Amino acid sequence: METTFSGGFQMKAYNEDTQGLGSGNPVNYNGGTIGSVKRVNLTNDKLVEVIFSLDEDNLDIPIDSKAVISSADLLGSKAIRIDRGNIPKTVENGGILDGEIDQSLEEQVKEILIPITSDVSELLKQME
Repeated sequence: METTFSGGFQMKAYNEDTQGLGSGNPVNYNGGTIGSVKRVNLTNDKLVEVIFSLDEDNLDIPIDSKAVISSADLLGSKAIRIDRGNIPKTVENGGILDGEIDQSLEEQVKEILIPITSDVSELLKQME
């Protein structure tokens, strides 16, 4: 599916899932909101194309940066978080960033709690 970019600095990323991301969700970079998601399209090869625009066109985002679908708040709202890359060459208008999906808050909490639960369980066994 061919996409025409019009008005402002726009980029896109591809993912296997949107995790609830939709039009109007924020795009964040270096801790601040720099734009918003414009469209989410299903491609012919079963990927999701996320098109987003930036409020400024001089942000110098490295081409190896990642567009990560992440939680925007504790209520589960989603956002695109651009994780800055290291290559000096920057993304041009209409460019594509690699898409990724961040762990959900629930998954992050489970990663922390499972080892703690195991430790407490082991401690209780030793006390018996």
